[in-house]
Order: sequence, then structure tokens, then C-alpha cells
Amino acid sequence: MLHWIKDTMYKMLFGFNIVASLLLLCVYMAPHIPPSHIYWFAFLAIGYPYLFFLNLFFAFWWLYKRKRFFYLSTLVLIIGFQHFFNFWGLNYRVSEPTTDSIGLMSYNVHYFNSTNLINEIKLNIAEKKILTTIKKHPIDIFCGQEFAGKTKAYTEKAIAFLSDTIGLKHSYTAGGSSLAIFSKYPIRSHGKIDFEGSYNGAIYADIQYKQQLIRVYCFHLQSIRLGMDENEIFKSENLSSIRKNKTLKKYKRIENKLKQAFLLREEQAKYVSKHIQKSPYPVLVCGDLNDTPSSYAYNQLSHGLKDSFTEKGTGFGSTYAGSLPFLRIDYIFTSPNLKIDKFEVIPNATSDHYPISVYLRL
Repeated sequence: MLHWIKDTMYKMLFGFNIVASLLLLCVYMAPHIPPSHIYWFAFLAIGYPYLFFLNLFFAFWWLYKRKRFFYLSTLVLIIGFQHFFNFWGLNYRVSEPTTDSIGLMSYNVHYFNSTNLINEIKLNIAEKKILTTIKKHPIDIFCGQEFAGKTKAYTEKAIAFLSDTIGLKHSYTAGGSSLAIFSKYPIRSHGKIDFEGSYNGAIYADIQYKQQLIRVYCFHLQSIRLGMDENEIFKSENLSSIRKNKTLKKYKRIENKLKQAFLLREEQAKYVSKHIQKSPYPVLVCGDLNDTPSSYAYNQLSHGLKDSFTEKGTGFGSTYAGSLPFLRIDYIFTSPNLKIDKFEVIPNATSDHYPISVYLRL
């Protein structure tokens, strides 16, 4: 009897294993399937870290139990090894920046956290923390998303800080969701890329570095705008009452927000990528993609470029500081001929994003 129960439990567990492995295989397909065709692949792409760890657990569990079942998850993990390197950086030998290195930081400052804070004292503290974080890292170029503060005075304070304290005298601010590029070096020309039907967008600036021009892009692709719904996803009372009509409506609302964002980012990523391909200069492309490395948007935008994290990142590359862990949604891409010395995710959770920085040579 006990043997039969044990055998049945193993079969049930292996059934769950099969489902987890199939879902992970679907994630591997997500970068190549436009959400406008089948948007469920885009949903699954968000879950890559969790599906990876689940399959890793199954592989070790069956190996510990000396069951041939371990071959399934092991094979699936091996098939998608490249996705793992987009998630976990193994570059433990990092070159230190040289005198010829250009330092660049990209940071979604979340309007200096003004959307979450009302008290003026707390607003000033939040802005000061963000600006102090920037100051601690020597940079030559700063790209900001959601850069405008609570009022004009807050924005002017940040601009003055970057210009006078950090020494980034040249700047261009424009575009949807308040984008900004600040540079130590002269900006010879600039422009913006508007997204139809969206408040998000992208800007670019052609920066003179020594005798060469480089084009710096700062982008912010479609936000999901979950708002308070983000806190509802994993609430125990919602998960325990998932069959109830009220709870189903919550999750349906969240699904619709995600779907709309996936569809918009598909078009936005294609649009920005086409603009990048036409650049007459080497490019630095940085900003908030609002999507993971397993996504279709990432696959489109990174085409023909190097991802600074996969080149020089170490450990988890998570850049989202919200309630969903393990999400890398902020990026710095470069032209293939640029030499990347160092990449860093900076642990500062004042905003809902962590700043990222890169040091590179032309």
C-alpha cells in the first residue's frame, strides 16, 4: 500500500515537472513570437526566473531520488542556457575603468519618488538620496527616465545639481515620461522619438567625444501602469479566493493592463530599433524597457547591439526595486565595436528602479 502511494506521488510530481518544463520551453520561444500574434508567450517571459528555479529544483530532486526523471528538466535547462546568461552574470574578471573610459549612468528616478510621497520633507530627502547616489559614481553622461520632479522647482534643483555639482554642463530634456540626457561633452545635435498613442517615448543626442561623435539614446518603453494592482497579485487573500468573481475581475484587469503594454512595446521597440540602425555614429542605447531579456521587445531592441550586463555583469541583474523580484528591465546597449570595461547595478531603492552604470572605451 505504501509503495503504491509513493509511486502515485512520484507520478503526480513528475506531471507537475512536465508542465513546468513545457512552460519553460515556451519562454524560450517568447523572444521570437510577437505579442500581437500570441500574447501569452509574453506573459510567460516575465516568469523565466521562477520557472528556471522550479526546473532546477526538479532536476536536483530527481537526481537525489536517483530517478531517470531528472533528465527532463536537465535537458530543458541545457537547451535554454543562453537565457540563463541573460539572467545571471558570470563576468567575475572585470577591467577597471581607465583614463580613456567614458562613464554612463541610466536611472529611472520615478519622478524623484514624488508619486509616492506627499510630505515635503520626505520629498526633499528622497530627491537628495537619489542625487547623492548619482554623485558617488563618477560619470560623464547621465540618462534619466521619469526625470521631472513634483514641481518645477524640484526639476530645476536636479538639473542644477547635475550641471554644477556633477559637471554635466550639456543637456537635452524632452520626450514622453520626461526623458533627459546630461553630458560632460558638447551635444552637437539632438532629437526625440514620439510613440503614437502613448505617453512614453525616446530621445537621442549626438555627443562630441574628442574627435568622434557618438549617439546616445535614452528610452522609456510602455509602462504597465499596474498602480495599486501590483500589490494585489500575490496577496494571500486573493490567491485563496481566486475562484470568486470579485477576485477574478482583479486578475482580469491586471491581465488587460499587461496585454496592452506588451502590444505597445512590440511596436515601440521595432520603431526605436529602426532608428538606431540608421545612426551614422556608434551608439549607446539606455533606458527602461519595462520588459525582461526573454521578451520580444528586448530581442528587437538589442538586435545588432551588445548588452552591457551580459558582457560585464555579475550575479543577479535585477533592476526593478518593486514587489516582483528578479526582474531585469533596465538596460545599456552599445555598438559592437565599443569596449566595455565595467557594468554595475547600484543598490539604491529610493526609486522603484535601481540605477545602472557602465564604463566603456570607443
